[in-house]
Amino acid sequence: MTPTNETQIVARRYFQAWTTGDSETVRQLLAEDLHFSFTTNTIVEVQGRDAFLSGEAWPEGVQTTLIAEAYQDETAFQMYEARNRAATLCVVEKFVVRDGRISDIIFVTDHLAYQEFRRAGD
Repeated sequence: MTPTNETQIVARRYFQAWTTGDSETVRQLLAEDLHFSFTTNTIVEVQGRDAFLSGEAWPEGVQTTLIAEAYQDETAFQMYEARNRAATLCVVEKFVVRDGRISDIIFVTDHLAYQEFRRAGD
């Protein structure tokens, strides 16, 4: 399997698991030393898989649609739209896949839209 194929398979499996609440598959796909950056109007960084998994999960019942994706060697880009009741959110994520696991994630979205999206489920 080429690095690009492995990256695509891992990133797609992660997207499916994350957006459907399959936490065990998410755990298996993340490297123990994961580096996660959440970029809205500021950058929040999280070190380690366990620290990442102890944060907020993707909200239940959210309709999430993959809009665009690109894969090259170890790098994956996914753009998706998520609808939580009346709130819609557009997200772009960049992943680095090494040895079959995601080692880096950069999650980019609009800060105000993200806050509205999270509140819509309450």
